[in-house]
Amino acid sequence: MKKYEKVYLDVSIIRCPYCKKLYADSSWYIIDMESDITCNICGREFNTKKNIVARLLIRFNMIDDTIKSVDIEKELEI
Repeated sequence: MKKYEKVYLDVSIIRCPYCKKLYADSSWYIIDMESDITCNICGREFNTKKNIVARLLIRFNMIDDTIKSVDIEKELEI
C-alpha cells in the first residue's frame, strides 16, 4: 500500500536592492533572523527582511518518501 503525504515549507523570495538578483530561502531565516547576506552577483551586502518580494507556502506531494510534485499551497502575508 502506497503512503501519500504532504510536506510544507514556508519560503520567502528576496531581491538584491542593488543588482535585482532574486533569491529564495526559508522564511524563518529571512523574517525571524533578519539576516544580512552578500549578493553573489554584485558582491554587496543587504538585509533580507527589508527586501522580501513574496512569501509562499510550498507543498511537497510525496509517495513512499519520494517527492512526486511541488506546488504553491498559498501566498502568505509578508
